[in-house]
Amino acid sequence: MPQSRIPQVDILILLLDLACSMQQKQPDLMIQKLKALQIRMDEATDWQTTTASLRLPIKKASGMQPLSEDTAAVVEAGGPEDANDYLVFSYVAKAELYILVMTFSGIAFVSRSTGSQHRTLDFWEEALDTLERWNKEKGSGDVIPLPSLQEAVRRATWRNEVHCYLHILIALYSATQSRWAKVRESLDKVYAAVGTGDLEKAVIIYTDPRFEIGNATQQRNVRLDMALLAKMSLLWVMEHPRYRNTAESTRLFEQLRPLCQDHHDVEIRTAYNIVLATITMQPPPPLQQVKNSMYTALNGSKMVGNTHFLAISLNIMRCRLFENVVGEQALKSAKAASTQAKRNGNYLWMSVADGMLAHSHDVQGQAEEASQANSTAAGYAAKALAADNP
Repeated sequence: MPQSRIPQVDILILLLDLACSMQQKQPDLMIQKLKALQIRMDEATDWQTTTASLRLPIKKASGMQPLSEDTAAVVEAGGPEDANDYLVFSYVAKAELYILVMTFSGIAFVSRSTGSQHRTLDFWEEALDTLERWNKEKGSGDVIPLPSLQEAVRRATWRNEVHCYLHILIALYSATQSRWAKVRESLDKVYAAVGTGDLEKAVIIYTDPRFEIGNATQQRNVRLDMALLAKMSLLWVMEHPRYRNTAESTRLFEQLRPLCQDHHDVEIRTAYNIVLATITMQPPPPLQQVKNSMYTALNGSKMVGNTHFLAISLNIMRCRLFENVVGEQALKSAKAASTQAKRNGNYLWMSVADGMLAHSHDVQGQAEEASQANSTAAGYAAKALAADNP
């Protein structure tokens, strides 16, 4: 029935469906579901932007006592020509849901080819613009008041969190493109909202009890996944000479192994395999294990279309398996890493890849090609580190 088509419920279902495809890493299906979600959002013209409630129709009961304004927060009376009354539930406002849709849209595009990646930042910037406009509307006095002080505080907290989350996404994504000015701009806005941090602070956060894995080896939930990502990040931090602790790195990696090597999320498996191939452990993993981990990372990156992971995996493979190796296979590996880094568009990895390509040419005795690749690598490095990098 038309009156049973509740836009909030329709959009929630479509949003959850999109989230499932995102978790399953199905890029093409994500875009299809994203379009369906955006179309339904555009169709919801009868849903007020600031209305933070959901009205479910219920049939009017004969002989029922008249409803009043005192009951409207729970049961709202329908109009004289309306066959229904309505159960009223607290819900997100349309503006909030629109912000979530734009956030999801950016994430859906983040792993696609370079030609469509610019849309990622467009979506996130639009989400921030909507958030800013909504904040101004909430302070204008021309909107429906929130039902309670507690609800007002909750919504203000949510707006601040999503503001920080979007800027963190923008900073991380901009870093993959070596857009350092944009990284700093976004991080400055996060710091203004929640404070500042540094490498030492990162270690403190990653070792916080909230990210302890404990004995939760059978759990498969968001909290555990966040803990796994925190510990993998900690392992990379511990590669820095200031924080180097080989025994602790080995212990921590062994704790991660049973949780990550068969994880349901292919990108967590990919990150784990990259960690295996790059961190310092005692004793070092066998070369065959490193090879297997790199091939697994490559296949996982290709499966989900993650161009950034693919560039990293190819470069690490060249570094770990073909350093100082003479032969066509070594040169082919270096060229593949260089090509993929250019497709991804990250100046840092482009510089790393062409630097390794230059070295591969050098050990082959190809001085002219080595000089050209080295010059290109230096140019990419200069762009990556430029303060005004666009």
